[in-house]
Amino acid sequence: RIELFDADSILCTALGSQNGVLTLFANETKSQMKVCDGPITSLKFFRLRNDDDCGVDLLVGCALELAIVFEDVDRVGLAKPIPLPSSDQHDSVLCVAACDVNWDGAKELLIGTYGQKLLV
Repeated sequence: RIELFDADSILCTALGSQNGVLTLFANETKSQMKVCDGPITSLKFFRLRNDDDCGVDLLVGCALELAIVFEDVDRVGLAKPIPLPSSDQHDSVLCVAACDVNWDGAKELLIGTYGQKLLV
């Protein structure tokens, strides 16, 4: 998997592989790597708010472990992981998205699983 983010002079690239290696390139800094327990199935860059002061976050779906949000990857890389509770209790994560599903102005994280469950 590959995911790109290019806006407001921020350039981030994330690569996720079948062997569980997550590689991040952010703003021309050194690449950073993290190894997950299983294949990385999905990646999504997003901002919680639509303002320029908000950092870029990365949502990572993995086949065998919890989905993880890495906060402010444009500033601190992969240093701030936040595992998403219960995301490993419904088969493998196949897809992820970040969007405002209830029209309250805040983005929700959506996680789709192999067992056809949608976690919000």
